[in-house]
Amino acid sequence: MTKTIKEPLVKISKRQNLALGYKLLLTVGAILLSLVLGAILLSCLGYNPISFYVQMLMGNFKNASYLKLMVRALIPLLITSLGVSLAFKMRFWNIGAEGQFIVGALIAMTFSLLIGDSLPSPLGAIIIVLLGTLGGGLYALFVAALKVKFNTNETLMTLMLNYVALYIASYTLKTDFYAVQGQGVPAFRIIAESLWLTEIDIGKFSFDTALFVAVALVLIIFVYFKQSKHGYELNVVGDSPNTAKYAGMKVKWIIVRTMFLSGAIIGMAGALKLCGSSAGHTFSANITGGVGWTSIIVAWLAKLNPIGIFIASLLMSILERGCSFARTSLGISEAMSDVLQGIILFTVLASDFFINYKVSFRKKVKAAVSTPEGDASLTEETKTDESCENAEADALRITAGESEEALLSPVNAVTVAEETVSDGQSTGATDETAAETPPNGPDTYENAEKEADKLPAPEKDETPADENAVELNENAPDKQEIKDATDENTAHEAKAKQKPASKKRATTAKKQPADKSGEKPTKAKKPAAKKTAAEKPAAKTTATKSKTTKKPAATAVKSTKTTAASKTDKSAAKTSAQIKKNGKGGNNNE
Repeated sequence: MTKTIKEPLVKISKRQNLALGYKLLLTVGAILLSLVLGAILLSCLGYNPISFYVQMLMGNFKNASYLKLMVRALIPLLITSLGVSLAFKMRFWNIGAEGQFIVGALIAMTFSLLIGDSLPSPLGAIIIVLLGTLGGGLYALFVAALKVKFNTNETLMTLMLNYVALYIASYTLKTDFYAVQGQGVPAFRIIAESLWLTEIDIGKFSFDTALFVAVALVLIIFVYFKQSKHGYELNVVGDSPNTAKYAGMKVKWIIVRTMFLSGAIIGMAGALKLCGSSAGHTFSANITGGVGWTSIIVAWLAKLNPIGIFIASLLMSILERGCSFARTSLGISEAMSDVLQGIILFTVLASDFFINYKVSFRKKVKAAVSTPEGDASLTEETKTDESCENAEADALRITAGESEEALLSPVNAVTVAEETVSDGQSTGATDETAAETPPNGPDTYENAEKEADKLPAPEKDETPADENAVELNENAPDKQEIKDATDENTAHEAKAKQKPASKKRATTAKKQPADKSGEKPTKAKKPAAKKTAAEKPAAKTTATKSKTTKKPAATAVKSTKTTAASKTDKSAAKTSAQIKKNGKGGNNNE
């Protein structure tokens, strides 16, 4: 029977040890593809995509002033993305970067107004940044405490706390402490000049010291992830909290500690922006500029790698500043920047899928499955290789002369053989054989048994009983030799040739039951064991037939069912051979 093995047309499998160059190639290709898709979108809107991309590049590198604006946008985005990556590394989904950024800047603003000019320039700025760092960390620590204590959902908690921080920042604009009232539209106060970050000028290009802090954080977090014990604990807790507990790690403490560090770094970004020149040294409700949401995209694009976060933050900053410049020069909507960010995100995520998985196409394969004749209930699909090997092995065995019964399992065949031998010893023949026996068959067999019972017990001899030899000839595949065994001399010669094989089987033979006359033989005669049924050499058989003689005992079942007449003649020959061997009453059955 031939069955068709149906396999999926498309198969997705995990990639192993993909080369770094191939990963970079896929990532760069995804970015280029996103630019192509953006160009198609711009063309549909009626704009020239080439002019848009040229203006986008000029908006970042046209002169030192544009480059300075791009760096100012890069610093908070880079620091915030590093803070988010800490929580994401532990599979703690911190979506509250917006709120933690606002809280960090608001705490720094509060202490800036309280301190004023009382501290010198470098020290005052450091203290303000540290206080903002602490504020962002405590705001995130609140979520971690709820997670550890009540197992709350950190995604929902951090998301809702974003709006709490936003509304608090909006409320501060209505107070006299933070804002200047009575001048039309209220505005936030400007912090003292002694609390500003120091700026470094390189020709026409200038930047504040926050850039050094951002680059230093990239290196510190890289070492923290790769070389520190805490970084290893983050990986273990992220993969399996139960495994971390089994290894003796304090999972709750790790969650609290990591979430505090994540919020602290994000709060530091808010404090640095407040003290830097990018925010005009003042606070506002939209001081984040959306970096809290963009940082999530950057962290995932970089696969939480600090070096990758630096590159992704740089590309995102170029995109934002370039789109802003192109919008004003070409009159394109402000939402175009967000659309391009979304296209880039989805294409890079698609490339990440092909980096981790491979897609293969397979065709249908037909496999030959051999089933027993008349068995139509086999529905199990067999593998191609296994079915071919089994079919070849069966063909070889059939070609060598084995019958279908030889393909039966050895355990079942031996069980059938033992049952047949025991039935033959106790009743003289199976029920099916008795039904086919001629009328004179049973009388002859019973007379032979009675005469054999009257004989005295034979002397102990190392040679096993002749009955085993006759039974072996009975199961031999050559029927002509079984018929010739009825002659006295032929039986005697066959017995003499089979003595060595009978000696080996004597140790594993079973005890015979008592004869019909009730007399027990002096020495128990055991039927052939499993190995005996499988090793039955016939008289005058060649070496080429040795493989055929190693059949399972199922052949004995087939031989038992031949004819009752042959069975009777063989039983008479068995009795004659016993009489002649012992030399007593040799003319009884001749």
